[in-house]
Amino acid sequence: MDRDNFFKLKPISPSCTRIVKDLVPYGKFYPRDFIDKIGDSDHFYIDYLCDAERDNISSGKYSNWKYYFNQYNFRDEWHFDRRKKIGFFGCSFTFGEGIDSKDTFVQIVGNELNYSSFNFGIGGASQERILRTYMAALRVIDFDIVVVTLPTPIRQMYVSDDGEIVNLIPMHNEDAYTKVGKELTRLTDTYYYNKELTNINTFKMLADLKGIKILIGSWDHPTVELVKQTMPSIALDPFPNIDKHEARDNQHPGPISQKTYARQIMEVLRGKTWI
Repeated sequence: MDRDNFFKLKPISPSCTRIVKDLVPYGKFYPRDFIDKIGDSDHFYIDYLCDAERDNISSGKYSNWKYYFNQYNFRDEWHFDRRKKIGFFGCSFTFGEGIDSKDTFVQIVGNELNYSSFNFGIGGASQERILRTYMAALRVIDFDIVVVTLPTPIRQMYVSDDGEIVNLIPMHNEDAYTKVGKELTRLTDTYYYNKELTNINTFKMLADLKGIKILIGSWDHPTVELVKQTMPSIALDPFPNIDKHEARDNQHPGPISQKTYARQIMEVLRGKTWI
């Protein structure tokens, strides 16, 4: 299966909100936010995605800006050139919610090391959804390196009755999913950590099979400890929270945290014998 057919673009219109709305936290997505879609262009821009971002623009705290989505419905431009390819997988921290593209750790690492970088961040995603995205991407892109930044294992991927993928995040789900969300919170930590261990092993096993070098980190400290205990050679330190709530959505860490995480990744990569 070739790359372009696998990531087949669906027409951009208000009806396609279900295609991309799970790329942002909690499904906050509005049809009117499709702008700058001209003619047969294979990309599109999305304006502000939550009230906090809109308020920060109105108050003058930040300038007007937009998210850029490529023809595969992921963030930023992708370049399939002769450079080494580095893929970044994770949730909104990888996506860079509330952060300009140039200030995300994805872009910083790619630019500093002169790699072609691929941002597969999906806001609100669970470990399972990140793993499924990773498995799909590995089938069609020959990565040299992948960096996986995991969320807490309590998040779950849920497929609704009409086939919509829902990111279940305790305390942040729509009313329709409150009941199942409560049921998930009743499960024990042991249950989640057993599932998480399987996920981590699968990330590593697939990378090994494809000859890809992998690093795994998280903003969730127990997850970081689990990776360090089981696979210390590929573990990153926790995603820093230096400028808490300083992203434009007032929920995520800001550019300083992104830059610090990027610096850690680059130091680890430069220190590895396989670089």
